Amino acid sequence: MTSAKEDLITLGLSNEERFVREWRALEIDGPDGDPLPFCPCLGSHLYQAYSAWCERHGERKRKAQDLVGYIKKLPGWQAGGVQKTLPDLREASAGRYVSRKLVVPSDTAMHESVSHLPDVQRALLQESGEPRIRWMTRCFFAFEKALGNPP
Repeated sequence: MTSAKEDLITLGLSNEERFVREWRALEIDGPDGDPLPFCPCLGSHLYQAYSAWCERHGERKRKAQDLVGYIKKLPGWQAGGVQKTLPDLREASAGRYVSRKLVVPSDTAMHESVSHLPDVQRALLQESGEPRIRWMTRCFFAFEKALGNPP
């Protein structure tokens, strides 16, 4: 595969596909200049990042449901459904839940992302023995913080 062929293939992708590809490769910067973490996040937060990406690249922004619809088709990914999360990461919140519409990348995609920024991404993988609900909550807050949204 030559770089010219790769560029040609990339040009043929929809902007949703290019956005997700760049997000997976940790090539999308948040407002502070650091890469947006590749991890489970609120669908509306991901759409916020996608909208900013479209503006920076002169792309025509599609609707949120188009982005979520594309992600739903990716093998092993979850999007558009409600996930239970904790209200915060304090121990006192155990037993209480908040339902959030999260985009959850596949386990394979999460593990592949570590090759791009090992220190940053390794911290976002689900730890051995960590309950899924705590992991998704941890990722939700990491992505929200990276976007510059107040908690």
